[in-house]
Amino acid sequence: MTYIFKRCAMVVLVVSISLAAGCELAGVAVDRASGGTTIKAKYVPVPKDSLLVLVESYGLALDAGIEAEHLTLSLSQSLTDNKVAPVLNDQRLERLKDADPREYHKMTIADIGRRLGAKQVLYVNIARAEIVRPAGSGQVRGHMEATVKIVDSATAETRWPTDSSSEIVQITTNWIPDNANKTESDVRGQMADQMAEDIGKLFHDYHPDEEPMPKVNVDEH
Repeated sequence: MTYIFKRCAMVVLVVSISLAAGCELAGVAVDRASGGTTIKAKYVPVPKDSLLVLVESYGLALDAGIEAEHLTLSLSQSLTDNKVAPVLNDQRLERLKDADPREYHKMTIADIGRRLGAKQVLYVNIARAEIVRPAGSGQVRGHMEATVKIVDSATAETRWPTDSSSEIVQITTNWIPDNANKTESDVRGQMADQMAEDIGKLFHDYHPDEEPMPKVNVDEH
């Protein structure tokens, strides 16, 4: 009886260790399957509130019309794809601008949001947009800086960020050959796409390994 009891106890111990190891391995598998660390959104907009993407280059000396238009389209698509909030069609904003440009420029962010039926406005102001071409390098890249905030159309108050007037986002594209195959418009479009991606990630969770291109610090060159 003593021998049988000891064998049973040993079997139970072995099974317990195996189960524990199995659970640990399963945990590792789950971690791997989940794609690693998840970066959480800095702010989650009210998901049922209609959202207007409003991109401007207010106060920028150089014309950033190409970037603003491209950024509006790319950012709207990113927010829609990630189901952040119902995004209003940007054509409604264009019609409002064209109807009375002088009156439009007098309107506040909240005014524009209310006029178009948006409960919240994702406002992006392009503060810097430039193409860098070092002499003799044969390469070119773009750098863009923008301030971002979400405004409540009804109260005109900033929903996010709450600890400052706006969030600053900066991007620098990779170096690309400066030749006839890449026009300046192409580079500016790439800048806008990269900026749209980074702004979009402020408002939804994502995995770092999904990032399509490395960010480069413009001050390093």
